[in-house]
Amino acid sequence: MTPNEVLVIIGVGGMGMSIARRVGAGRTIVLADVNAAGLQSAADALGNDGHQVLTREVDVTSRSSVAAVAEVADAAGRVTSVVHTAGLK
Repeated sequence: MTPNEVLVIIGVGGMGMSIARRVGAGRTIVLADVNAAGLQSAADALGNDGHQVLTREVDVTSRSSVAAVAEVADAAGRVTSVVHTAGLK
């Protein structure tokens, strides 16, 4: 049995969403962002399009926060792609 392929996207703005739609078909998409409302909105939109989506809030300036995203992704299957579109203020 081949493990499920996982696409991790950190940052769910326009670029992150475009990438999720473009390469997420047939994969579990793990979305991560610091903005909980934006994260949920993105997950809902992708879910409504038929994608399998998991979410995790993340602060990219925190190693433990990023590690928690990695744990969620690892538990979901074989991570084949990681896309980081999050910016810092």
